[in-house]
Amino acid sequence: MMIRWSLVAVLVLGSVAMAEEPAGEQQDEAEDVTPRIYRTLDEKGRPVFTDTPDSRQPSEEVEVREQNTIKMVQPRQLIQAPEQQGEEALTYKLAITSPADQTTVHNPESMTVRMSAQPELQEGHRLRLLDNGEESATTIAYPDRGEHRFVAQVVDADGEVLAESDPVVVYVHRVTVKN
Repeated sequence: MMIRWSLVAVLVLGSVAMAEEPAGEQQDEAEDVTPRIYRTLDEKGRPVFTDTPDSRQPSEEVEVREQNTIKMVQPRQLIQAPEQQGEEALTYKLAITSPADQTTVHNPESMTVRMSAQPELQEGHRLRLLDNGEESATTIAYPDRGEHRFVAQVVDADGEVLAESDPVVVYVHRVTVKN
């Protein structure tokens, strides 16, 4: 119990000393700012810690160890905001993730093409899918038989192509009935 009160007293006195520091001022490391702490005993023999010793009772100065401190470091900016990049072009990495290249599909009712872009698209940029050079929806209902060459593109608001994926070729086979 005495140890707990001793620790509380040291912590309280330490926080009081820190609160008295003017905000925003940095202290010189060479300067010793540790307050003096004294230990005395009350009438029941319990230890009392204070920063002003009572001249009527014997007291001993307590050695306070140096407090752990760290210097605040201003973080450096790692990524520039788009408006700060100026003329630097943003490079997108595009991929068609589904279906896989050189896949053959038999009698599909629909075919969905999935694309991925890294980094995230900026405002005014959009993904566009080309099927054999023609703009297409990502889900194609009853696709025509034959070869489908899919290419994903990132385009800006003016329709200018900013990035393009490698082509993915998918073959659609349809069953036909000959009379």
